[in-house]
Amino acid sequence: MIIEPALELITYNFSNTSEQGVPVIEQQRNRNQFQEQVTVRYEVRPQTSLVSVIRPTQVQYTTAVDGARNPNATGISVLGGLDYIGEGLWRYRALVGYETRSFANTYKSRSAPVAEADITWNPTELTTVTGLLSRTIEDTGSEDETGYTYTVARLSVDHEYRRNILVRFYVGLQNADYQQSNHTQTLYQAGVSTSWLLNRYARLTASYDFLNSASTGLSSTGSTTLTNGGNYNRNLYLLRIEFGRFEPFN
Repeated sequence: MIIEPALELITYNFSNTSEQGVPVIEQQRNRNQFQEQVTVRYEVRPQTSLVSVIRPTQVQYTTAVDGARNPNATGISVLGGLDYIGEGLWRYRALVGYETRSFANTYKSRSAPVAEADITWNPTELTTVTGLLSRTIEDTGSEDETGYTYTVARLSVDHEYRRNILVRFYVGLQNADYQQSNHTQTLYQAGVSTSWLLNRYARLTASYDFLNSASTGLSSTGSTTLTNGGNYNRNLYLLRIEFGRFEPFN
């Protein structure tokens, strides 16, 4: 049995701004987020382990502003599942569990099933299919909204067309379900890219990404309230060159 402890600290600091000449106070969003983690692994057979993860979380707002409520929070998530790290056609890590988070003041607590999955399939020596799934409770950093349930799913295919040319295609989904306002936002994504290794020190990449944002209900962001806002499409074309020391794709 292997026990792995970990500690993460994230600090957010915001500056005040203005909107159409009107001052907007943003410092009430300053906060520290602490997350401890204990992972326990038990090998049931070579390259296959049972895994359990416990993650306590604390969110502490550091700047008090008159008239603003600081939604300090504490929470914990517990997950369990399998971790297979073999070198065959499949590699995966799949965990499911439950998370709960309690907020200060009059905010409602929030609980939800959570999950983490990372699955890799190699149907050929030149093709890799990767699936990702994550569902967590996140902090909004707003006095108008507290936690939201955040779900991310992504499927990508990488194919080594040649030793120096990699083609990638992906589809994805992101969904945020907010607690206070019953507002939801869903992002649908798809894209394709081609990376060409010009030599060991230069790589050229051409990509196209499509995004569709769909929202329902009311959402509050700072001093702005949107009704069914955030519905739009985005088409992004990029051509970039990178310099460094690169290895062939296969």
